[in-house]
Amino acid sequence: MAELKTKVNDQSVIDLLNSVDDEKKKEDCYTILNLMKQITGAEPKM
Repeated sequence: MAELKTKVNDQSVIDLLNSVDDEKKKEDCYTILNLMKQITGAEPKM
């Protein structure tokens, strides 16, 4: 079986979102982040 290319790491999700230059995209990212936290009850991981 093939090995997964994406793995959980210690990078900050917030740092990644803050690095988005386009303000509308950044706002959308935070909206999705908050929705996913509400739905899953889990903290985000990279």
